[in-house]
Amino acid sequence: MTENPDDGMDAAFWNESYQHDPAGTIVPDRVLARALAEAGLPPGRALDLGCGAGELALALARAGWTVLGVDWAEEAVRLANAAAAQGELAARFVVGDTTTWRSADLFDLVVSTYALPGGAASRAVLATATAALRPGGTLMIVEWDRAMARHWRCFQPEELVTTSQLLEWLPGLEPVRAEILTISDMFQDPADPRRTPTGDVQVAFVQARRPDAP
Repeated sequence: MTENPDDGMDAAFWNESYQHDPAGTIVPDRVLARALAEAGLPPGRALDLGCGAGELALALARAGWTVLGVDWAEEAVRLANAAAAQGELAARFVVGDTTTWRSADLFDLVVSTYALPGGAASRAVLATATAALRPGGTLMIVEWDRAMARHWRCFQPEELVTTSQLLEWLPGLEPVRAEILTISDMFQDPADPRRTPTGDVQVAFVQARRPDAP
């Protein structure tokens, strides 16, 4: 779920989660792979902000991207680098706070999936994402929609996002897609605390593009 330090979901929380139950931290990708295929982007340099143990970043690397992942949980970064080395993939992972982290490099694709911290900190992460995007580059954000607060009582509505809010926080970028998606059976285990009574979840998806340099 979303990293929210105000709810105790800080780096220490996630380090412990990755040490004791790494599988329980995974959110299956039911959005981004399809969106990338529909966008028809050729592989290039990609940045994954809030990458966790690297499932998405490693999938991008398998598809031909050269990937950098950033996460504040040291254990997640350790697991991701180990998996990249084992698979001989063009992906590397570093520890960093995505609200303040900056790269000297620019990227063709920047992604963040279920990793915004909530509130003003989410806006700071999107500033990081925007700053890392090259002219002509694409940004894709997948996040829990605000409607999920009624199912997951650990969140207040203002801690989650709407598509309009995400677009507002991306000044200078051109919107390409902004949708609320309903996904069925993302969490199939009845014992998974993230599973809703109907099995459906709502996610906010935004795709935007930095205009080409004049």
